[in-house]
Amino acid sequence: MKFRTFLLFFCLVISSIIPAEEIRFLYNRNYYPFEFTNEQGKADGFVIDVLFALAREAAYEITFIPGNWKQREEDLYNGDGYFTTGFLNHSSHDSIITSKILFSLPFSLIYRSGISPHSLKDLDGRTPLFSSGDSSEQVLYTYLKPEKVIRTKSWSDAVKALDTGYGDFAIISRIQKDLIIGEYHEKLSVMEEFHLVLPYVIYTTRWDKEKLEKLNNSLSIIRASGEFDRITGKWFAEENPLITASGKKRSLLYLIPAAIACIILLTIYKKRKVRL
Repeated sequence: MKFRTFLLFFCLVISSIIPAEEIRFLYNRNYYPFEFTNEQGKADGFVIDVLFALAREAAYEITFIPGNWKQREEDLYNGDGYFTTGFLNHSSHDSIITSKILFSLPFSLIYRSGISPHSLKDLDGRTPLFSSGDSSEQVLYTYLKPEKVIRTKSWSDAVKALDTGYGDFAIISRIQKDLIIGEYHEKLSVMEEFHLVLPYVIYTTRWDKEKLEKLNNSLSIIRASGEFDRITGKWFAEENPLITASGKKRSLLYLIPAAIACIILLTIYKKRKVRL
């Protein structure tokens, strides 16, 4: 009995001495409220909280390194053992792999007065505006190949510049659009025909496939435990702009009672029709 107690104590001591395996995440320092550098100079945001939860569940020590999308892309492709996040964009690099979808986000296209586009083709030759290094750059290059782009320090600066006639249009997430479109509603419009929903994932190289699989398992666990929903509620208390797997399941569950009721009513109607 004493030996078993000693062995258990010894294992606990050893496990506390051995440091947890580290994973390094390159994050966007200017993509509020998803991932950004706060006033204390630390990584913050909805995605950061989710990554902390995933790392904790997988027993990883997580380190965040600030940058923008272009910098992260280069570091990732160099194969330095980094992880990063971003919108799913099929890479030409065979070494890049992605996680399960963390969430999906709807996007809007806003344009200045003086142009009236009805489709993306109408924007050929036009100048887009977006925040330098912002993830919206990924969205832009997925659908358009502009000859010229204008970069600003932040997406809010991009919208202000667009309002003054500097540039023609911008692609921003729906939550960002809702934050600013009211302020600039007289000069800016939303292209109603533009519908785009992009999944947000974790990127890494195939050499870190095992670590990525552990993070995927952690994602399933924090969804099932409600931790993911708690983090979502923290950042999007009033209105949740995210499209998540759990949200889709709930929607389907809500449809089941309605479907059963329809079947019952249809059966009653047929029986009455036969009697008549």
